[in-house]
Amino acid sequence: MRRSNLLTCLLALGVLALSAIATTMVVSASPNDQPRTVDIDLAEWSINPKVVTVPAGTAIRFNLKNGGQFPHNLEISGNGIAVKSPNVPGGQTQVWEQTIARPGAYAIWCSVGNGRHLERGMWGTLMVVGADGRLPAFSLPQRAPEPAAAGPAPAGAQTVNLSLVDWDFNPKVVTVTAGVPVRFVMANTGRFPHYAEIGGMGVNAASGNVISQTTGVWDYTFAQPGGYILWCPVGNGTHLMRGMHLTVYVNPPAGQAPAAAGQPAAQPSPIAQMPAALPRSGEATTPLGLIALSAVGLATLLAGLWLARR
Repeated sequence: MRRSNLLTCLLALGVLALSAIATTMVVSASPNDQPRTVDIDLAEWSINPKVVTVPAGTAIRFNLKNGGQFPHNLEISGNGIAVKSPNVPGGQTQVWEQTIARPGAYAIWCSVGNGRHLERGMWGTLMVVGADGRLPAFSLPQRAPEPAAAGPAPAGAQTVNLSLVDWDFNPKVVTVTAGVPVRFVMANTGRFPHYAEIGGMGVNAASGNVISQTTGVWDYTFAQPGGYILWCPVGNGTHLMRGMHLTVYVNPPAGQAPAAAGQPAAQPSPIAQMPAALPRSGEATTPLGLIALSAVGLATLLAGLWLARR
């Protein structure tokens, strides 16, 4: 009886291990750098999945399925790039192909509505892994100057006070004016370093690092009106995954008409819930992990078959 139970357990463990390998292989790079298709569901007001992992340097066909009523799109920003898909009408699906050369973490969001869709929860994280299936080692930028060392704000600047905590920005919505300098005063009351990165309207820019229990200053001027995402890129996307972002509304200068939002104005609703668990980036597509898991699965199956013959 004990032998029968042991045999059953060994065979079951072997099958489970090999099944995990098959599941992991799905998220690996395609052979010979063939384009890979990634399905993204867009709806009011979410992007699913919230975390997407793709290989660097490989053409990615984002299959954008809009199951909602309003038009939606997908914008990607980080590591010096800012690209945006065409709008996908409600109930339709479009393919958008992009190749991202640099491994690292990127913010993804829907920019329709000049930030309204982002504010309602349409955002996520894109992990771009290298040939080894891992994200590159993360390094912090130089420290942002503290207020005393930053000098006076630019003439006519608007001051925006931001509270940086683990894992959030407060306030969650900021409104400024295009062409007017903005002085971000970032007070980090958390335990970890944080900083701000901005994406939108073809722009990607970042502040200096603000270490725990200090305040840093960043002067920035938004050239174009529209909606922008501001997020914390620390930890190769783990801070963003936990919800550390906000929406920046940039109004046109006085006397200029605002750009069309693409849909009727909507009242903000609570931000979408964070993922229940944070994936440990790179492990799912790590070759060494696959080899080890393969060895365990095969060894377990062989042990079970050996016992069955005795």
